[in-house]
Formats: sequence, C-alpha cells, structure tokens
Amino acid sequence: MTTHPAKFSGTILTALDAILPKSGVRMLDPFAGTGKIRLVRPDVICGELEWEWARWAQAQSSAPTIQHNARHLPFAKASFDVVVTSCTYGNRMADLYDGHDGSRRNTYRIALGCELHPDNSGGMQWGDAYREFHKTAWAEVYRVLKPRGCST
Repeated sequence: MTTHPAKFSGTILTALDAILPKSGVRMLDPFAGTGKIRLVRPDVICGELEWEWARWAQAQSSAPTIQHNARHLPFAKASFDVVVTSCTYGNRMADLYDGHDGSRRNTYRIALGCELHPDNSGGMQWGDAYREFHKTAWAEVYRVLKPRGCST
C-alpha cells in the first residue's frame, strides 16, 4: 500500500527541508501516514494509527515507525526536539463513504481500502468531536516536546 490522500507535497517537503535541523535532533511525526517526511529527514520517528500505512512506512525506512494513537503517545515527557506533521483534515476528506458508487473521492477511507480505526480523526468532519480530538492530540505533542522544542 502506497497511497495516502493527504501526503506532503513536493513543495511542502522542499520547505521543510529548508527549515528543519539537518542533524543532532530527535524528530517525531505523530500523524505520519506513509512516512513521506522521510524523503527529507530519513531519521524521523513516524507514528501512525492505521497499521497498513504504518507497516508500509516501516518497510521504506530503517528509522522506527510505530503504530500508535496520537492522543496517547508512547513516549516519555520532553523526549523530542522537533515535531513535524500534517494532521487530518476535518473536511470532505473525512467522508466515511466506501466509494462503491464509482464516484471519485479523495478520502482517508477510500485510500485505506477498509474501515478506519475508531480513533482515526480521518473520519471526523469539522465540529466539536474533531476539535476535542485535536486538542488532546496537540496536548500530547506538547508533552513529548522538549522545552524550547519546535512543532510545525
């Protein structure tokens, strides 16, 4: 499996390459998808809830890919210098429709080819549940980020 509906574009990867530290830091992508960030930083620790994407990301790199829930990160407090990620969109990409009517939609559900994990915000439209999910996820990011660390 190599598809993901919301991967970093070449333009974003170029911009990240220009601003991310080149070495000497521990980096995390808690919403890694297929781990495309590793095209510019091969040593990023990638975390992904959906095992299909986590397994594919791990097969592409010697750096760790961890299947995890971004709201419950399995890392100690202040263990990363940089967190770089692209969280899920609370728009039509979060449509849980399975694609059987032949329409072309770019969604997490269709790209994965199966039901999303119940804790995947890729199935949440914008609203209270989406906001609460991301408040919790970003609180976890700040918990694992070192003081004076950077999140993008």
